[in-house]
Parts: sequence; structure tokens; C-alpha cells
Amino acid sequence: MQPANGASYWVDMNRLLGRLEEREAPARQAILQQLDALCPLKSGSHGEVCEYLVYYHQLLALFPDGSSSGLQQSGQLVALTGSREKPSSLLLKTGELHIELEVDSSGCENGARALQNLQIEARVDEGDCQPHTALAAIDTLLDSTLTLADALSPRLHRPRSDRSFRTPGGEDYLTQNRQLV
Repeated sequence: MQPANGASYWVDMNRLLGRLEEREAPARQAILQQLDALCPLKSGSHGEVCEYLVYYHQLLALFPDGSSSGLQQSGQLVALTGSREKPSSLLLKTGELHIELEVDSSGCENGARALQNLQIEARVDEGDCQPHTALAAIDTLLDSTLTLADALSPRLHRPRSDRSFRTPGGEDYLTQNRQLV
């Protein structure tokens, strides 16, 4: 499949990990480490968060022990779906890369982790026709078990028109030409 110039693709980590059954736990850990490197919290890890909420324009991550933390770079939170008190997904941005966190908003009471899925955008720049280096980084993280060709396989992506994001201030946030990988 040849991606279109200027298009973006999203890497759906649950779909990719479904193809890595015997390596799922190490791969999940590697993906969480990448998330913590790209969008670090002031303290703690995204993998330990039991609830996320948006307080004014800031992301607030709550932990099972009652502590909380925000993003080291608060401007990385650009949009969300659901309510600010109980978001269903959070859209973070680092450079030109969007990262969507699909979250369980049931709270800390049930002991579950908030992060249910992670989708990483890979942008294809005009004249390049190669996905953003995020896909290559993910391929490396997964120790070459999943190839870049597998990630771009038509079976693993769909148009990204199914989400309407809002900024923390309530304005529409458009993600143009996005596809889910």
C-alpha cells in the first residue's frame, strides 16, 4: 500500500499487539516506555494511572495511592472526547505527532488501569511517501516482530472520520486526513 502524500496514519497498539500474542507483555511495556518518553508526566508512569481528567486546560493523572500528576509539558494536551471529568480519549501532541490515549473513565475504585489503548499518528510528508519515524521506532521497540509493512497493511487501518475531538476549552479540534493503522 502506498500512502498518500500529506496523509497521516494512526498505529493502533491493541491491534498490533494482538498480532504479538507471545510477546504481548514486553511489547506493552516498551510502548508505555515510549509514551512516557514522548509525553512524560511530572511523576509516575502512564501505565500506573487509574484515572485521567482535565482540570481547566491541564491533564490530571490520578494514581491508586491517591497521588496525582500532570504532564511535564502541559501544552501537550490538545483535545479530548467525552467530558473533562470523564474523558473517553485524550489527544496529546508532541512535535507533529499526535498520540490518542483511549481511557477507561470508571475511576480508581475498581483497581483497573485507565489506559485502554494507545494510537500513534504517523504522518506521511509530501515528497517523502514514508511514514513518520514513529512507525519505525515502534517497529524497533517490538524487536522487529512486526514489520513496517505489517503496520501499513490495509487490514489494520480504517479512515479516522469516526472521532470528533474538542480542545479543553470546548472548541472543535480537527485532525485532517487521518487514518488509523
